[in-house]
Amino acid sequence: MPNDFYFDYIEYTRITTSTPDNKEETHIFEKTAVFSRKIGNYEVLGSSAIKVGFYNDSISKVTVGYSNYQLDKNLKILNIDEAINSIKSEKSLVDYDVNVLTNNNSHNQLKVKISNVYIVYVEHFYDDDSTHIQPCYRFTGTITDDKSNSTEFVSLVQAIKY
Repeated sequence: MPNDFYFDYIEYTRITTSTPDNKEETHIFEKTAVFSRKIGNYEVLGSSAIKVGFYNDSISKVTVGYSNYQLDKNLKILNIDEAINSIKSEKSLVDYDVNVLTNNNSHNQLKVKISNVYIVYVEHFYDDDSTHIQPCYRFTGTITDDKSNSTEFVSLVQAIKY
């Protein structure tokens, strides 16, 4: 296994069957050990993963996806205020459950509380021609509307300054 991978978690594939008396039973069909990647102390998001599937106590499949990398050049990155402004100006991905918030809110009426921010690397998602791993800020927190409905969010902001 490459040096920069570590055991992260187990995924379970479940199947549901019906018993003769029409009751449903759920069984674990397959377990998959997922190994994620860090470069230095930074998590790599995207297609970097090694997955090992187990069925009946035997390895059933191995899936490997990652890019080899080498330092290309040193780049300037956004400072934290510039990254937050990227979110405010809606130039960055913000993932949250829109169904929790009321529909009549404009973005200006939403309150955002940032809980954590840290640097991650993002590898292009399943792109065979990927040549770069890019640094991003990863923000997590809560969005609340004017009726006090709230939901968690995750935002990725490309950290490279252009």
